[in-house]
Amino acid sequence: MGANNTFLSRSNLVVFLLLFLPQLNAQMGPPVPCPDCEQAVTHPLPYEGSWFNPEQSGSGFLFDIQNNILLGYYFGYDEDGDTVWSLFSGELQDATGEGAMWKVQAQLQKFKDGACLNCNYTEPVQQDSLGEIVVTFNRL
Repeated sequence: MGANNTFLSRSNLVVFLLLFLPQLNAQMGPPVPCPDCEQAVTHPLPYEGSWFNPEQSGSGFLFDIQNNILLGYYFGYDEDGDTVWSLFSGELQDATGEGAMWKVQAQLQKFKDGACLNCNYTEPVQQDSLGEIVVTFNRL
């Protein structure tokens, strides 16, 4: 149990560092006409792709967004130095707080025993959840 807490603390630190890196690109879809509606405020979507701290090579996140659902992968290492890939997904929700634009809250999932490259297919087995992750995207 202590190992999971350390892992989550390290993940939270990585997320914190990533959110405060210099200027990140964002994307926003075309405006949708809405007659008789109040002025709608939209946020640009978070940048899809690799998020990492270049000064701390070897760990980071990969993000993909479709239909307001964020699919995220964490890649890094555990306390024993073994590689860790974990998966999470959740709906992008409006975030509250100073400069906060989007938030995703989800369970970190880890899998094992899947197929290797050029091997016969073997269905992966989901391990216990590594805990909860909360990713908040701030305006920079």
